[in-house]
Amino acid sequence: MIICDPNEAAPGGQTVTSLRRRIALGILAEHEHERLGLTVTRDELNSMMRWYREQYGLHRRDDLEGFMRAAGLSRADLTTQMRTFCQLTRVQAHHGARLESLLPDYLAFSKIEGWSRSRRDGGT
Repeated sequence: MIICDPNEAAPGGQTVTSLRRRIALGILAEHEHERLGLTVTRDELNSMMRWYREQYGLHRRDDLEGFMRAAGLSRADLTTQMRTFCQLTRVQAHHGARLESLLPDYLAFSKIEGWSRSRRDGGT
């Protein structure tokens, strides 16, 4: 994706709009998690943190602390984000069958970009 508006660009190839969507998803997951009476355990938080560190090469404590300093994150900020990831994972698992039933329609709609581009380029 090419971002034409420099005010919309965010690190990692993201856009401010996409980050807002992720925040909204996290808020909704938190509310749904609570509504379902679910709780995030310390083991789940630790597991999510291990996954996150592995994904981003933060293997050593110094790597993680360096990232947190550079990003301006506190330990509490990081824990809050890991809790949100855990909540989202649990909510996704809870609603897994419904998500899978809706997936074909969302995949169909995702084809619009290629279809639209081919029409602009003279295809049908």
